[in-house]
Amino acid sequence: MSRILILYSTVDGQTLRICERMKAVAEALGNEVVLASIDDSDGSGMSSCDKVVIGASIRYGKHRQSVFDFIETNRRVLDAVPTAFFSVNIVARKAEKSRPETNPYVRKFLARTSWRPTCLAVFAGRLDYPHYRFFDRQMIRFIMLMTKGPTDPTAVVEFTDWQRVEDGLLRALIALLPVPPMMLVLRAMIRYIRDADELQQRIEAWGISTQFLPAGTLPATGRIDRKSVV
Repeated sequence: MSRILILYSTVDGQTLRICERMKAVAEALGNEVVLASIDDSDGSGMSSCDKVVIGASIRYGKHRQSVFDFIETNRRVLDAVPTAFFSVNIVARKAEKSRPETNPYVRKFLARTSWRPTCLAVFAGRLDYPHYRFFDRQMIRFIMLMTKGPTDPTAVVEFTDWQRVEDGLLRALIALLPVPPMMLVLRAMIRYIRDADELQQRIEAWGISTQFLPAGTLPATGRIDRKSVV
């Protein structure tokens, strides 16, 4: 399989938790995974990796400056390997803003950098008022009021769809591979999903959500007959 570097930029820890879930899924498929904070990485280890995934959270409408600094400093290496980028933000809790092409923060990210990762994704984050400092709690409550979200200062709301996180990683692993190895990964993924007793549901999810897949990867129907893959 592959050696994958997953880099994260997190403010309150949810992006790290998402990356940890991705690491667990990728390792279950036989990949070697290195997980590191983007703030602690100088990019020197990227040349030994087959793929690079970067995840970054939003605070007050912006990705952290360190994300852009890292990308620009290591642009040459990032352009030489298959890459994926995902943003974590509360706005993605809304269905109409849960895709990279419709999420305002992914669009702002792409407008600010000329780097174009191979794959893009966006995941909803976590609202944890008791965890925030006083000023942050008041500001986030105001933002939630404006966007019709929870404003109870004691609320802890998990907006992250963990099934979507796992499926997003599986699709990205497929998209970041050339066609022949792709078939091997598909077989491994099907075994992984079947062991979890959710084969048909996951395969249907792959068929419906194809924004991470190269054209022609799946049949036109987006479905795979169970008997044909056993």
